[in-house]
Amino acid sequence: MNIHLHSYNFNYILYLRDNKIIRRFHNMTRQECINNLTDIFLQLKESKDYSKAKERLIGEIKVDRLSNYLLHKYEKLDEEEVEVLHLLLDTVDLIYNNSSEEEIMTDEVYDKLFNLYLNNNGEYSVGASTLESDTATHNYPDLRGTIKKVHFICNDDKENNENRKSLEDYENSWKRTLDSISYNKIKYIMSIKWDGLSGNIECDKFGSVLHVYPRGLVSANETIDKVYKFYDYSLNGHKINGYDILGIPRKSFDKPFCIKVEFLCSEDSLKILNDEYSCGFKNRRSAVSGILNSDNTNPELINYLTIMPLRYQLFNDKDINMVYISEYPYPVVNISNRNKILSNIKKLKECAEESGFSADGVVLTIDDKSIQDKLGRDDDKGINKYEVAYKFPPEVGTSRIIDVDFTMGTMGIITPVAKIEPIILKGNTIKSINLGSIDRYRGLNICRNDEVKIKYDVIPYLYKDNTCESGWEKIEVPVTCKFCGETLLENPTLMCVNTECPSRQKGKILNYINKMNILNISEAIVDELFNERILLTIPDLYTLDRYRNKILCLDGWGPNRFKLIWESINSKRDVYDYELLGSLGIQSVGRTMFKRIITKVSLKKILNCLEVGKKNKLYDKIIEVDGIQNKTANKVVNGLFNMKETLYRLMVFLNVKVYEQMDIKGYICFTNIRDKDLEETMNSQGYEISNSVSKKTSMLVIPDEFKGGSSKLDKAKNLNIPIYEISEVRKMFNK
Repeated sequence: MNIHLHSYNFNYILYLRDNKIIRRFHNMTRQECINNLTDIFLQLKESKDYSKAKERLIGEIKVDRLSNYLLHKYEKLDEEEVEVLHLLLDTVDLIYNNSSEEEIMTDEVYDKLFNLYLNNNGEYSVGASTLESDTATHNYPDLRGTIKKVHFICNDDKENNENRKSLEDYENSWKRTLDSISYNKIKYIMSIKWDGLSGNIECDKFGSVLHVYPRGLVSANETIDKVYKFYDYSLNGHKINGYDILGIPRKSFDKPFCIKVEFLCSEDSLKILNDEYSCGFKNRRSAVSGILNSDNTNPELINYLTIMPLRYQLFNDKDINMVYISEYPYPVVNISNRNKILSNIKKLKECAEESGFSADGVVLTIDDKSIQDKLGRDDDKGINKYEVAYKFPPEVGTSRIIDVDFTMGTMGIITPVAKIEPIILKGNTIKSINLGSIDRYRGLNICRNDEVKIKYDVIPYLYKDNTCESGWEKIEVPVTCKFCGETLLENPTLMCVNTECPSRQKGKILNYINKMNILNISEAIVDELFNERILLTIPDLYTLDRYRNKILCLDGWGPNRFKLIWESINSKRDVYDYELLGSLGIQSVGRTMFKRIITKVSLKKILNCLEVGKKNKLYDKIIEVDGIQNKTANKVVNGLFNMKETLYRLMVFLNVKVYEQMDIKGYICFTNIRDKDLEETMNSQGYEISNSVSKKTSMLVIPDEFKGGSSKLDKAKNLNIPIYEISEVRKMFNK
């Protein structure tokens, strides 16, 4: 007997089966939800495929419905629910902090979930999780970490069942720690809370930059050195220098120092990045994350970021010093003066909006060193207990529905995207809004010309209330795929399950672009050209010039943008046979595998087998390659036959070179720096590039003047492996 008990309207279901209650999240048991979230998280760490992870969160996990259930559960979360929430936050963090993907949920929802987790005794590492295994350690751990957030000034401002903190909550906790005299003399220094990517810049006593550490895992005191990204960075026309960042005279200190900064992108820079470099960044925050975290970023793009100094600390000195920038106000106000606090928040918000940079709140820091010392710091969580950040409430505007596009993702999942009359919020012009899932779309009951509310925090969020005027024509959910005509399946995600559907080609196109290292073509550009039916297969990349006039008519396109993309495509027409085969998108079979295969089975032999349809003959040749088992051989053969038309067409556009195996001269590993051109030269001269250090490693390549630490560097030293700066290595290989 199955009894379905629907709780609230979030499809949280109890099943009674054989007298045993099994709790379920919508279409899966809670253990299945934990297993699926764990699988998404681990695959993301291994593959760095943010787009796929995002689609799985929306499609499989139904993240909006799951979030709603967790936030509206009346009783305390049980252990399984807390584990689900932790995994969800971990995965969202990885995507948010390591990619330029559009955010999965608003900051408001994320903050509510985070506070819910803490309120249910969750232990959480403050900081951005990193996907890289080669970690370094902070030399200035007091500068690492984050700030506690408040979303209200007074408790009276809260709605019922609100779990987020107010400034009043924190002030009450200070009262319990401080005597009345100390408490009453508290004054706040108020400053703008910039919304970019935080990090630390370590310098020697002359101001030369040694390390650039984006925010990392605080509990482990780990981070990744990104100093190599800033080799060509120009600050006021000069090479980056710590004293210039701080705005103080050169040689002001007699010891090394570290600056806590926020990496920002202005609205003007975002426009240039998207218009001239075809980056396709959704907002200023995603531009910063994409440029700092992507391995394939054009090095020129780093100069479109701005470094905003916040604090600095001298080496072996416990004092944290605030940085005052002349362009911005830093008002001081007594803790009891609520009206002045509110007026200063308004003033700082206006100042931030005029700056062109993104800001999401105001930091309130107690301006008394003795009180700071009494309140202290939580070193495990990287939080100073003497300061809080007030988050600006989301900006809300009104618009109308023009239409809804049902866009197809790389796995065939369909996502509704509302097209609205343009509206400007927080300086951003919003024309389209991702509605998340078909479930949520149906709940909105959208019609053309509907009046809708747009809430803008980090991403726009569309909703309707009882003040919104109704439209005139309901927009129905499609029942067939617009690309192949097959009936769509909804279980519970709406998707095309036809594996031969042209829409599945989008994932293969993105994979090919990434494997071939074709710069300046983002997923957003592929989406746009795919939906315009200009770029439907991999070979279509090489015919974009035929559609130049049509592309130039699209919103946001211009001659320079098209020229940049076309030049990037043409720069990768010379390719080795194994590189071509390993870029086709055959599941679990990449370039390394095809390099082994091609030394035994030439491309000419592969093409002959494909041409005459001799699957068994090709299988017999592949299975003879050392290390290839039955399962892999079948994947290779079936994959090649499925992609043979694509391969034939690509051969027309590319200059395919025959790879001749050399004796492997050695294994080379890089740490804290990569150079794809140098790596290709090494490969051509018989060296293999490895991702880890072992006894077989011939050398470890480090940045010039590298004085930081990393796990690879430590292991290389222990194994007595030669360590070279990259400039030396370039000379060795004539680069």
